Amino acid sequence: MSKNSFRNITTKSSKTISSNQDETPKINEEEPIIGIDLGTTYCCVAIFKNNIPQIIVNKSGKRTTPSLITINKNEILFGDTAKNVMFINSENTMKDSKRLIGRFFKDPEVQKDIKYFPIKIIEDPYTKKPQYLIKNNETEKYYFPIDISSLILKEIKSFATNGIGKEIKKAIITVPAHFNNFQREETKEAAKKAGLEVIKIINEPTAAAIAYGFENKNNKERKVLIFDLGGGTFDVSILKIKGSEYYVLSSCGDAHLGGEDFNQRLIDYVLNQFKKEKKFENVDFYDKNNAKAFKALQRIRKETEEIKIQLSFQNEVNYDIDSLYKDEDFQFTINRINYEELCKDLFDKCFVKIDEALKLAKL
Repeated sequence: MSKNSFRNITTKSSKTISSNQDETPKINEEEPIIGIDLGTTYCCVAIFKNNIPQIIVNKSGKRTTPSLITINKNEILFGDTAKNVMFINSENTMKDSKRLIGRFFKDPEVQKDIKYFPIKIIEDPYTKKPQYLIKNNETEKYYFPIDISSLILKEIKSFATNGIGKEIKKAIITVPAHFNNFQREETKEAAKKAGLEVIKIINEPTAAAIAYGFENKNNKERKVLIFDLGGGTFDVSILKIKGSEYYVLSSCGDAHLGGEDFNQRLIDYVLNQFKKEKKFENVDFYDKNNAKAFKALQRIRKETEEIKIQLSFQNEVNYDIDSLYKDEDFQFTINRINYEELCKDLFDKCFVKIDEALKLAKL
């Protein structure tokens, strides 16, 4: 991103966004600045080079990096490496930190989420914030969500430095439009702990609008609606674009609406189908103390992710897992219409936010 792009983002009242946040610091044109999309499930990093934004690939040669960390014995695994062992080491895998950062343990949304987390989440007695609990070699370690974001950002900084060939010290980071001040400040603090100075925090849909405007240069005034349904959060924003100026007309969002919620609908459906067998109807597969049931849940979690993807281009998918629980095989078929019905209220939530954004923008 050029140094003037984010200075020209304005709100409807024509005040620059930077007036509501930290003032934009002076920028050395020779010093590389990366842009980071710190997503709930995946991250992406880019740099503005030769007048175009270029994605920096990670150490696996991929353009996106899973936003998770696994503790395997005494080794900390990141990104793709962590994802490869996530389902066999789920109780030591820390993911979805973006849904917890800047929140308190007793927040109703946090309580709703942690039921589905494979890893144990506890309340820190001093800060009252959620912590991941890792049990490794009979020792216990505790990580705040800010620690996980910091470790992920440190890894991003490392492979970005290797990719560019210059040490990276500064970054622009995107966050959901609905993030509150606590969540924004903890994101900045995570970056600081990773050795990065945050030049600017930009709302994700605004960043998307800048990218759209950059690729579709036009001096005519346009109004653009950004629909950003990510892995864990949802944003909808309406912006007016005129040349290189961007005016935010409205922003709405849901901090707990994303791909993970669509996955969970499928997981719960599969569990309900399996529990139609009378001998399994009272089994709590979310009970972390029931090792066999919990292991079965992780297998279901892995399979349903694939099924969701397959239903994007197939009308019907056959589900077949051998010895799912207590040597019981499980088979069933689901079609796209069934799945869409399961998720109908999630789709409806998206359109409620669109209506809110249109009303706020007086459109």
